[in-house]
This record gives sequence, structure tokens and C-alpha cells, in this order.
Amino acid sequence: DIVGYSRAVKVGNTIEVTGTVAVDENSLLVGEGDAYAQTKFIFEKIEKVLQQAGASLKDVVTHNTYYMLPFILGLMGMAYQLRKDKRGFAVVLTLFLFMGLINIINMNQPPTEPRERDYAQVGAFFAFAIWIGFGIGAIIDLAKSFTSKTISEYVLISGVILVVMYLFGITMYNFSSFGLMAIYSIAVMLLMGAVGFVINRVLKKEMALAGIAFLLCLPAPFLMASQGWDDHDRSNRTFARDIARNYLESCPPNAILFTQGDNDTYPLWYAQEVEGIRTDVRIVNLSLLGVDWYINQLRNATNESKPITLALSSDKIIGDKRNQVVDNDKSKFKNSTMELSEVIKFIGQDDPKYQLYSEGLKDYFSYVPTKKMKITIDAEKMKANGIVPTNLVEDMKKELTFTLGRGTLLKNDLMTLDIVANNINERPICFAISVTSDSHLGLEKYLMQRNMVYQLMPVEMENEKSVMYGYNKGMNTDVQYDLLVTNKDKFTYGGVETGEKMYIDPSGYGSILTAKYMNYFELVRSLDDERKYLEAQARQMMTDTVNKEYNEVGQQLMKESSEKKAMMVTSLDLMMELFPSTSVAYDFNMVNVAKMYQSVGENEKALAIVKTMKATVMEELEYYYKMTQQSAFTAEMFSDDKLRMETWVYYSIDLSKNAGDTALSEELNQQWETLRMKYGILSPNERGR
Repeated sequence: DIVGYSRAVKVGNTIEVTGTVAVDENSLLVGEGDAYAQTKFIFEKIEKVLQQAGASLKDVVTHNTYYMLPFILGLMGMAYQLRKDKRGFAVVLTLFLFMGLINIINMNQPPTEPRERDYAQVGAFFAFAIWIGFGIGAIIDLAKSFTSKTISEYVLISGVILVVMYLFGITMYNFSSFGLMAIYSIAVMLLMGAVGFVINRVLKKEMALAGIAFLLCLPAPFLMASQGWDDHDRSNRTFARDIARNYLESCPPNAILFTQGDNDTYPLWYAQEVEGIRTDVRIVNLSLLGVDWYINQLRNATNESKPITLALSSDKIIGDKRNQVVDNDKSKFKNSTMELSEVIKFIGQDDPKYQLYSEGLKDYFSYVPTKKMKITIDAEKMKANGIVPTNLVEDMKKELTFTLGRGTLLKNDLMTLDIVANNINERPICFAISVTSDSHLGLEKYLMQRNMVYQLMPVEMENEKSVMYGYNKGMNTDVQYDLLVTNKDKFTYGGVETGEKMYIDPSGYGSILTAKYMNYFELVRSLDDERKYLEAQARQMMTDTVNKEYNEVGQQLMKESSEKKAMMVTSLDLMMELFPSTSVAYDFNMVNVAKMYQSVGENEKALAIVKTMKATVMEELEYYYKMTQQSAFTAEMFSDDKLRMETWVYYSIDLSKNAGDTALSEELNQQWETLRMKYGILSPNERGR
């Protein structure tokens, strides 16, 4: 179904506006076939939701007004070159078309992309920039000869160019709007020519005319710089570099780090090659790992990283060879557990008896002999290479058993298994937390979180459900605490830790929240689980009043529990210091942070969070209540957001009461009740929640 909406969410002083389409509240398409009408309708909807959030289009950082001056100068330059140098115009026009429209056709560019692809047309921008440069020549030409003949030629040529642009969809789609735009463009062009003509008649100096033409053109670049500065200002923006360093510093020495996309690879390469950060870590991009030239590069040393050992030689993976390793239900090994290194050797055989024949493709293909695999661990070699932390050595397994989560392997999956099989005893192997879980290939239960990476360990890491989904990988609190707290100076977050107000783009904001909650707060939660377990064991031991040794053990366990509690407070305080509300506005999850503070007796810190968020939460809750009343569509859309804010208020009322601040508890309760009465909203108890 086509569902159209525009959604603005206010977090602190920042308002995020999500995408929209030209569909009204009845899910009917507006202005079918008329892009101008649809665009106008979309901006009206965005303006409406911004007003509801207390803002307007003028407050949008990327809202810029150039008064079409760069375009008009380019139009004048086109007319000028066509009058003076038709062959030169044909050359620039060819560049413009081939690097623009024809390039789009050649690439078969889809209408929607994950990000703007205008950089693919940069050659066309260069061509139009040449015409903008010729615009100054057009002003001088008109100033010298502001006659009816010259004027009519410029008007005629400009008009024809504009009509052609209109027919190709480069300007307005709506004809009446196009007409107004054309009249405005030609009027500004003639005005600049007339001003130049008048001043030239007064001064009658060539250099003076050139200066006047320059001044008349100056507003265009001035507007582009002044209006677009905040869009493009990257001063003191070190976020990409900092996150890259955080990934690298999360790895043990001499590690192999699997990454997957652009954002978790290119910044890391920059950090290594330009700033020399952790050049001992070898980055392996999974998206490139299916290409032979990239695989062969891994066989060579890079910076301080030694070559990666691979069992499959270059002739085994050249070109399309083993692009796909198929599943084979009839394999005689399918119920056997095979050593991973033997599986790789089996797949690498070119003899047809080790392959599967496809009747449809009339060709032989390598196949996976079994999905059940094991990796034999050389404990002594691992300890010698410093792969396993000291406190986990006694938990090391002799072999890692796992089952592939898929039958058919792509070449990058095959090479991942090859790297693991032949390097696991030699150097640490890590996956960036941004790598999708299916790329772990069934090894999830052996992944231990180390800040921004998961390290493959010869230890079965278990969470409370013994199931490893998404970010819920095992964590050794000693390792994580040493990384995040003891060595806290290694990790920075693009300046947010300074507390300065800054704009954070959605991608960066997501990375910051991941670091904040999945690293620091997960450490606190894991410490809390250990604290409670130790405390429960201690109390059980200390109930035996007869056995003195039991009591002493209980006392020791209670001491360890207190140490975990102190580590929790230190970790929470560091998290609050690194992600202050002045840089990263508090979100709903902060109520859990406040509850955690209260659980360790830090009531003042818990109340400080509630007081900081109180006004913003009530503002947002009122917004969601408004949306509930607007229509059934918006009520459904914002139902989860509304419930989250109500949950925050409910928990905060309870937290404040338990902390002894009855005034704050009653104030929150009263404000909530007032909002519910104002918008006719039932309380959660009345709704049966």
C-alpha cells in the first residue's frame, strides 16, 4: 500500500524529519504525473509537522535560498558562448550531456538509492560551471552593446535553452511555474546587463566594466558560500576518524578484523594509512572478499600486519571459480563432523569426483560436504600468541564445533572459513559489530564482545539464554572494563564528549547510541548480573552460622560483589561523561540508566537524569497525544512512541518516589494526568496495560 506521511521527532533542541511521499491522509496520490504539484504538497506537509514540533522550514539546516543566481549566470554563459563560439558551445554541451543525461542512461540508474548519487554527474556540473564562468562575459557583452538586436538574441537563445530544459525535465514540470521561472530568469539577466550598460556609459573604462561585471556576479558565490556553509562545515568533525580508531583499538594486537560495508572500512583504512593508527590490525572487507585480486592481496604483508595464511591457492579462486559452493543433500559426509581445514581442502579439489554435476548448466561445481564442522584448538600456541585473556585460559575448549547456518556458500563465505581455519591459532580473529550475523557462519556462540568488535574465542560465550542474536554476544566484564574504563583515553566519539552543542547526522547518531548502550551500558548490566549472583551466593553461604569457613567464603563473595558495584558506578559515570545531554540529547533508554543508578544507591544521579528529561518528555508526550487525536492513521503510527514516553513517565514517578523526592513524583503524575485529560487519553490501567 502507498502510505504517505511526514514525521518530525524532537529530541532536545534537534528535530529530525523523516521522508514523505505525495499521498494524502486518505492514502490517495496527489498530483499524479505532476512532479511540481507533488513536491509542493510534500513541502507543505513537512512544514505542517515542523510547526507542530515548534519549528518551520526556515529552521532546517539544509534550507538554502540562492535566488537562482548561479543558474541564471550559467544560462547567460550558454547564450554568450552560443553567440560567440558555436563549436566551443558544442564541445561543452557534449561534455554536459555525456557526463549527465547519457551517463544516467548508461548506468541504468534506479529512481531510488540508499544515498544521493549526484556525484555520478559531477562531469556535467563541471560543464555547467564553465558556462557560469562565461556568464561574466555575457554581462560585459550586454553592457557594451545593450541594443534591441543584442537583447533579442539573448532573450531568444535563453528562451530556447529553457524550453529544451523544460522538455527534458531539467527545470519545472508544471508549465505555469516554468513560465514564471523563465520570465524571472530573463528579467534578472537583462537587469544585470542594463546595470552594466549604464555604469559603462558613465565610466567608459574597460577595467571598470570588468570590475562591475565581477561585482554583479559576486552575489552568486557569496550566497552559495553563506547559505551552504552550515550544510558542509566539517570543522572539528572527527567522528569518522574517532569511530575508526575505536574499532581498531578494540582489537587485540596483530588481529584480523572482518568488516562489511563502506562506513566500517574506509575510515579504518584512512586511520591506518594516514594517521598510522593500529597498523598491526589487518582489515578484511567481506564485500570485497569474493574478488580474486583482493583475496590475493591478503597473501602479502601490509604495514605491520603479516600476510594472512590461506589454504586455497590463487588458481583455485581465480575469476568466477568457486563463486558459489553449492549444497549437496546426497553427500556421504552430510551426517559427519569434519575438521574445517579438511572441508576447505575438499572444496578446493578440482577433480570431478569431489564435485557435483549440474545437468542444467552442464558443468561441475564444488560442494559443501557437510554443515557440521569443528576447529581443533592448539592451546599452547594460542597462549603463546596472546590470543586468550589470562582469566579465560582455564575455560578454553580443545575444539570448536559449529553448524553452518546455510547450505550454499558464496566465495566470500568460503574465504572467511579459510581465514578462520588457517589463522585461528596464530592471531586474534575479530568481526566488527556492524557485520551482519549471517556472516558469522554459525560461530556466534564463540564470539566475545570487545567494545566495537566481537573476537572469536576458544571459549563458549553464553548470555542468559545461551542464544547469540544480533548484538547480544557474550561479554567478559574484566576484558570489557579494562578496554572501556581502564584504557578510556583510547576511545573518543567525535567531540560529543566535550559537551559542546553540535549537529550529528542520523548515521553518526546511530553509531553513538550503539557505543553508548551496547558497549558501556551493556557492560554495566553484565556487571550487575555478576554482582547479584555473587551477592546471592554470599548470603547463602553466610546463613550457615556454624561453619566458619562458609562464613569467610561468604564475606569474600560479598566483597567481590561490592567491587562489582563500584565498577558499575565508575562505568555509569564514565558513560554520562562521554555522552552528555548537551551534545547527545537523552532518549527514552536513559530511564533504564536512572533505574540502574538507583539500584546501586546513587539516587541523586538517578534524579538528575529524570529532571533533565522531564520537560522534553512531557513535550514529546503531548505531541504524540496530538497525533493520536489527529487520525486513526497517525494514532497507529505513533502508538509505540506514545507508549515509550508513557513508560518513561511511569518509571520516573516510581523512581522519584523511591528516591524520597515525593514533590517530583507528584509533579510528574499531575502533569501526566493533565495531558491525558486535555486529549481524552485513558491511563494505562484503564486501557488494560
